[in-house]
Order: sequence, then C-alpha cells, then structure tokens
Amino acid sequence: MMADRIDLDPQHLGTVERTHGGAHTTLRFERQLDATPEEVWRALTDPAELAVWFGCPVDVVPGERIAIHFADSSPQDSRIVTWEPPSLLAFEWDDHYPRSTDPDRSMSLVTFELERSGAGTRLVLVHSNGEPKEWKDNLGGWHGHLVALREHLAGRSVEFKPLFVATIGLYQAVTTDTWLGGLDA
Repeated sequence: MMADRIDLDPQHLGTVERTHGGAHTTLRFERQLDATPEEVWRALTDPAELAVWFGCPVDVVPGERIAIHFADSSPQDSRIVTWEPPSLLAFEWDDHYPRSTDPDRSMSLVTFELERSGAGTRLVLVHSNGEPKEWKDNLGGWHGHLVALREHLAGRSVEFKPLFVATIGLYQAVTTDTWLGGLDA
C-alpha cells in the first residue's frame, strides 16, 4: 500500500522543544492505538513484527539491546535502558548522521510509554537529547514509524520508504518560525 493511500495522521504532528540551552531537542508524540498494551508491546519488541512496521530487520535481546539494520547504513546497535513489559521501553539512539564511531558521542534516548486506554492503548513516544540538526528528519521518521505501527496493528501493511518520504514532507512543510521561533537558526 502506498503512503498516499493511507491516513498520514497530519492532525497529530509530533512536537519539538529545545533542551540543554539549545544543544539538544526533545520530540514527543502521543497516539491512541486500537490494540491492547500487550499487542503493542509485542509489536515494539518482537523482531519479526518490528521488521514489518519499522521497515528493516531488527534484532532484539530482551532487556539488553536492539540492533536496527537500516539499508543505507551500518547497523545501529542500541542499549536498552528500560524494559518493563508491557508498559515501558527505553533505548539509546544514535541520531548523528553519518553515524559516529566516537565512543564519547552523546546518545539520545527513545522512550515508549504504553497505558491501557479504553479498549486500546495510549502510546507516548519521547525522543530526548536529540541532535538539533536532525529534528525535522527525526520528527518525520518517527511519525512515519507510528503510522506504520498503527497500520501493522490493524493488519494492514505499508511500504515504509514512500511513507517516510510523505511524513518527512509533513514536517518540511512546517515553517521554522512555527517551531520555537526558528529552531534551525
């Protein structure tokens, strides 16, 4: 299914704020999903399910690490910081492009909070300590992943690459002045 045929959820854009005196950013998304916290947790942590909605192979060692095998770069090996099924998952994220081999580089933190809400799940994704120059790509990327997750949980599939291009476009269209008076400045 092509990205232009699915709801990109443009009324639920993620938010961004400057942190640490402008040295980092924090991105935040909130979604209501039509699946139980246990089903969402499985989609977030089972390698076979992750590969479907994340758009690439992913290895998971529960409670220890997640390795994401993006097609255009070397695997991103991320340390899991919090593993509390089925409600809280947090892992380090290297959002420096190109990937750095510097062991002292700052890592960002991606946190998924899951809470039962009615018959479904309220999901909050926070990407903190982010690289400022990557904020639009990270917002568009996470937005696309959340659309793909929603579709996966509903039993529908999407091609992630066109979806990613479409959701990046949602954020490229937003004027920089709308976001904190000029985040790119």
